[in-house]
Amino acid sequence: MADIEQYYMKPPGSCFWVAVLDGNVVGIVAARAHEEDNTVELLRMSVDSRFRGKGIAKALGRKVLEFAVVHNYSAVVLG
Repeated sequence: MADIEQYYMKPPGSCFWVAVLDGNVVGIVAARAHEEDNTVELLRMSVDSRFRGKGIAKALGRKVLEFAVVHNYSAVVLG
């Protein structure tokens, strides 16, 4: 867990979202803002294989897009 905080949450402009269903973590996505080119980099997305095909990745991706729009970034790029 320390690696998650160090790599995905400490750098300025970084975010980490967790999808929870019935008290269980079923997916995650991490993103980091890059001020120098006004973009947000989607660093990692993962959904538990038992929960794929249920729109969880789509919802997590939308969270990253919403973050970019709210903070006026020009694009989301894949890391």
